[in-house]
Amino acid sequence: MDIIAQALLQKGDLVSVKDPGFPVAWTSMRYRNMRIEPIPVDNQAQLL
Repeated sequence: MDIIAQALLQKGDLVSVKDPGFPVAWTSMRYRNMRIEPIPVDNQAQLL
């Protein structure tokens, strides 16, 4: 996840991350100083 973030994104970019989701994604994005937009999901939600 971190390698992808490093290769494709820059400091300050806005990223959408599922909430709850994969903790490594959150950690990686925070480490790279990106703005995180949590996307709430539950067992009934479907992402398009």
